[in-house]
Amino acid sequence: MTSEEKRSLIKQYIQAYNSYDVSTLLELLHPEVQFTNISNGQLNAKASGLDEFKTIAEQSKSFFVSRRQNITSYTFNGDNAIVNVKYEAIVAKDIPNGPKAGEQMAIDGKTEFNFCDGKLKQITDYS
Repeated sequence: MTSEEKRSLIKQYIQAYNSYDVSTLLELLHPEVQFTNISNGQLNAKASGLDEFKTIAEQSKSFFVSRRQNITSYTFNGDNAIVNVKYEAIVAKDIPNGPKAGEQMAIDGKTEFNFCDGKLKQITDYS
């Protein structure tokens, strides 16, 4: 894949994420996708394969009134990409040891992507 193809795939993923479009997210993923979310140095979500990813994606929709990732930069290296993002959200319900319902969150983070067969095979979010 070229850098432009990777950039396009990442943009589609972020757009689907922002619009809670789980079916489009799944179309962009490799069947053996590995997803990890690390917040404040702690693992708080992990999925292996499309079914587990779908479960996490569906569950996460209920956590936020609104959410939006905005890409601030890309770095490409072979089959990998690192994307820096600004994340904004309004929490829908209290998160244990975290924000309370109605609170606004603003976080700088990054996501590491790995590509295989024209799809996203590994996604690791850091915030």
